[in-house]
Amino acid sequence: PTCNYGCTKDGFHGIAVFIVLALASLYLVAFPLWMARKISKSVTYRRNKDHRRFIEGREAEFLLGLNGLWELRRIYLLSSFCRPWVYHKVLNMGVKLMSACLLGFLSSDIGTMTLCILILWCAWEVPQILRRPYRSVTSTVSLHILSVGNLLNVLMGYLLTMHIRSAFFVDSIFTMWLIAMNCAVLGGFSILNLVAFFRKAGWPVTPRKVAGEVKDYMDVLEALEISQNLV
Repeated sequence: PTCNYGCTKDGFHGIAVFIVLALASLYLVAFPLWMARKISKSVTYRRNKDHRRFIEGREAEFLLGLNGLWELRRIYLLSSFCRPWVYHKVLNMGVKLMSACLLGFLSSDIGTMTLCILILWCAWEVPQILRRPYRSVTSTVSLHILSVGNLLNVLMGYLLTMHIRSAFFVDSIFTMWLIAMNCAVLGGFSILNLVAFFRKAGWPVTPRKVAGEVKDYMDVLEALEISQNLV
């Protein structure tokens, strides 16, 4: 089919793909490169223990308003992550860029596209299982729950493209399984975060913790001053 100006349907599709890829390149290439440059300037230590101690110190200073390094050095770009994963945001956007490319170039072959995305996302998830990315355990487990949910949805989509003749793939039953699976993922994610909220199993550095440490420090200084006056 053609439009009034002689444009074909394939031509419209090509223009749409070009626009999407151009916008994706601006967001998924330029922005990650900027983040990588800022993160490389803020990373100070190689060992995870030293990195965690450095980040906790900067977080405490930020909460106390002692200096502006948090904003100046963009420490918030890497503060959520363990040392091996300080470039997690950059890598994650790289995975999104590759996913967008697969969606654009393989849109005519849904089965191959879905399989490639499934392999890509599995390759991205496995290293995060082997070495946790986030400093917070709750954030790490939440990430895995959502990632497994996404992988299961893509896997179900891929199986559907294979046109397998089975009672499982009857529309009503298949839809029921998808709803149940996603409800289970959403339920697990919600329960985990509610438990973490009520148990206050949140961030390692909190205003209450910093205030307590400052109070202890001030008590020590006061005791030293009293002892010096007595001497």
